[in-house]
Amino acid sequence: TTKFTRQSITSIKHDIKMAPRSLLTMITSPFVRLFRKVLLTFGYPRLDGPPFLVGPHQTVGAIQVRIPNGTACQVFYPAVSSNQQQRPQSSSAPYFRPAAVQGLIEYLRFGDGLFQLLSETKHPCQWQADPITTIAATDANEKDKNTPTKNVAALSSFPLVIFSHGLAGTMEMYTELCQHVASLGYCVVALEHQDGSAAYAETATGTFIPYQRPNDEPYSRQKVWKLRTPMLHRRVQELERVVEYIVEEKKRQESQENTSNSAVSCSNDIFSKVIQVTDPNQIHLIGHSFGAATQLLAAQQWTSNTESSSSPSSSSAAAAQYPIKSLLVLDAWAFALQENVIRRGLSDSSSIPLLLLSIISEDWVTNPECDPLVQFLQNSLSSKTTNVLSYYAKDSVHQSFSDSEAWFPSWVATRVKNRGTNEKRHVTIRTVVQFWKDRLDDTTNDDDDDNLASKKKKKKNNDDQHYKDILQPIFL
Repeated sequence: TTKFTRQSITSIKHDIKMAPRSLLTMITSPFVRLFRKVLLTFGYPRLDGPPFLVGPHQTVGAIQVRIPNGTACQVFYPAVSSNQQQRPQSSSAPYFRPAAVQGLIEYLRFGDGLFQLLSETKHPCQWQADPITTIAATDANEKDKNTPTKNVAALSSFPLVIFSHGLAGTMEMYTELCQHVASLGYCVVALEHQDGSAAYAETATGTFIPYQRPNDEPYSRQKVWKLRTPMLHRRVQELERVVEYIVEEKKRQESQENTSNSAVSCSNDIFSKVIQVTDPNQIHLIGHSFGAATQLLAAQQWTSNTESSSSPSSSSAAAAQYPIKSLLVLDAWAFALQENVIRRGLSDSSSIPLLLLSIISEDWVTNPECDPLVQFLQNSLSSKTTNVLSYYAKDSVHQSFSDSEAWFPSWVATRVKNRGTNEKRHVTIRTVVQFWKDRLDDTTNDDDDDNLASKKKKKKNNDDQHYKDILQPIFL
C-alpha cells in the first residue's frame, strides 16, 4: 500500500508539473505548426551536402540496416552518380524516421509540431544508391583516351569507420558529419545504441527502448558511473558486433567467389555490396560526447597488449581482430569512464600506429568534467605508437558537431545553443573532418621519400595556418 501511495503521489506531482506545459503547448500549437511550414519553405533544416562535401566523392549513398544479432545502423558510403545506377533508384527516404522524431520530442519534452520538419525533409544522401565498386579511370586516361589505364576495373576498398552517437542521439543525428567522412572514401556505420541512451531505439522485434533517465539522487561521478558504466560496456559490445559481422560477411563473399556460389546471406543487397568494398583491416572510430567516451573505452580494450579486468565485453584477441588506425573523439565525456580506464589511457596500446585526435568545443573548454579527458590524453602520451593531438574549435558549442547546428535559422540556433554565437553554419563539422583526414595522412605518409616529404611538410604548414582560424591546440 505504501509503495502504491508513493507511486500515486509521484504520478500526481508529475501531472501537476506537466499541466502548465501541456496548456502552453495547446495554446501555441497552431503557431508552432505555422513556424514549421515557414522553415520548410525556406529550406530548413539546411543540411550540408554536395557540392560542398570535403572529399572527392560528392555522391554519398545511405541505407538503414540492422546487423544480425546487433543494432540498427545507418550506413554511408561513396556511391555512383544517379545517372550511372545499374537499376532504378529507390524513392528517397525522409531525413529522420517519424518514430525517431517522436522519440526526440519525448526526450526533450517539447517540440511537438516543430520537430516533425525533420521527417518532412528529404534525406540529403542518395538513398539506397549503388556503391562505387570499381576504381574509376585516372586523370591521365581521361586526357588521353588512347592510353590504357591499369586497374580500371579493380575492386574499390574503403576503410571502415564506426560512429557512436551521444546521449539522446539516433542514427540520423550526425548525418552531416558521416556524409563528409564518407565523401573522403570511407564506409561509415553509424549505430543506434540499444543501451537506453538513445532518444529512439528499438529491438529487432520492434519493441521500443525508452531513454533511461537518471534518478533523483544528487549528481555525482559515482552516480554517473552507476548508470553509465553498464551502458558503456553494452555499447562496446555493439561496436564489436558490427566489426564481427562485416568480417564474417566479407569472408563469406570471398568463399562464394572461390566456389562460384551466388547465394546472399545479407538481408540487404545494397549493404552486401557495400561490405564487398569495405576494408575491415583499416578501422577508424569516431564519436561525440558519450559516444566519444564509448570509443575511448573500445580503443583501450581493442588495442591493449594486456587483458584488462575492466573489459568484460572485449575478447582477448581484440587487438588482432580490430586493427584501429585512428580515433576521433568530439567533446568526449570521459567523466563517465571509470578511474582505472582514465589512468591507463592508451599507454599499453599495441604496436599498430594509432592517431588519437581529441577536439572539444570552446563551450567545453571551461567544463570541469573535461578533467578526466585531459588525464586520459596525458596518460596516453607514454605510448610509443599513439600520436596524441588535442584541439578546441573556436566559437563552437557542444551541439556544433551534430546536425542540430543546421536545423534552424541562426537567430534560433544560437539562442538554443545548437550553434555558437559567432559560428558559421557547417564550418566546424567541415573543418573537423578535413583536419582529421590531413592528420591521418601525415601519420600514414611518414615513410615518404625526402623530396615528397618536404612538399608534404610545406603543405602541412599551410594547412595549419588555415586551421588556426578555427582550431587551436589545448591541454597538451
